[in-house]
Amino acid sequence: MIILHLNKTKIRTLILVMLLLVQACSNDDDNNNDTQNNIVDVAMDNNLNSFVLALELTDLKSTLEESGPFTIFAPNDNAFTEFLIASNIDITNMNASQIVFLRNVLLNHVVADNILSSSDIISLGMGYLKTEADGVGGNDINLYYEANNNALRLNDESSALETDIVASNGVIHIISDVIPLPTIMTFIKADSNLSSLNNALTQDEQEQLSETLTLPNLLSPAPFTLFAPENSAFLGFINSNPEINSIDDINAETLSTILRHHVVVESNIRASDLSNDISIETLEGDSIIVSSSGNDNNQVSLEDGTGNTDIDVLQINLQADNGVIHIIESVLIPTIE
Repeated sequence: MIILHLNKTKIRTLILVMLLLVQACSNDDDNNNDTQNNIVDVAMDNNLNSFVLALELTDLKSTLEESGPFTIFAPNDNAFTEFLIASNIDITNMNASQIVFLRNVLLNHVVADNILSSSDIISLGMGYLKTEADGVGGNDINLYYEANNNALRLNDESSALETDIVASNGVIHIISDVIPLPTIMTFIKADSNLSSLNNALTQDEQEQLSETLTLPNLLSPAPFTLFAPENSAFLGFINSNPEINSIDDINAETLSTILRHHVVVESNIRASDLSNDISIETLEGDSIIVSSSGNDNNQVSLEDGTGNTDIDVLQINLQADNGVIHIIESVLIPTIE
């Protein structure tokens, strides 16, 4: 990997020089482009120079000049410079693997076939969008958004600085930071509906499991499938145990056993793979059994290691770069000796 030895000023200067060269080489194409003021044009007009150069160097510029429509979360120049330094990437001299990596990161900022204004997103409050980035098996990676007091956060990594910059083929929202490709833990930490699970996984004694769930794809035991209990699931579990008032009261070994019963390793199991009566072995050792309605709604429910049944899967296919999450209504309980 090429290590960057340039300061921020030199990086910005090099980016500007390269951008001017790119513009000079593509002027004829721009003049003949029927779609004026497209995403790329508007990005350049708003001084998103590093973003536009990265699009050019990863062969994405022409894609975002197409009809779309697109919703783009575009990092400003300072954010892009910080990201390149942190990633040890010299954008003026990238190798093939760095180009592939940067291209996928950029696609993690692109929502295709939809124009989402800031008011659209804020009115929804919280949820997941599907980006154009490739996750395990080529499945589109999701992006978590949450709006509080009209302030928009993305994967709890980046904030919207300027919104609703309209182009002929979409809309741009300028953001404060580059959004890294998410891991399973990224979504657990960002999604406020999974805060109880995050609390459990960040207990000191559970550090190994939480670190495991950040491992990149293809590094064993990734990829992962996580059946993630929502907050009300943990509340129900605590209320059903009179000796427990909070997650902090659960014995560390017992909590570890329970958490590992929600994790499947070396497998990115999508909802389409959750067919009726299949048995899935978890990291803890016990298996969970799937029940599927098989109808148009295809409601999926689970049976845990102790035989508790009809545990509904509430939300499916939240795809990260190293695995997939399905949100469930109850905590899965393994056999605990």
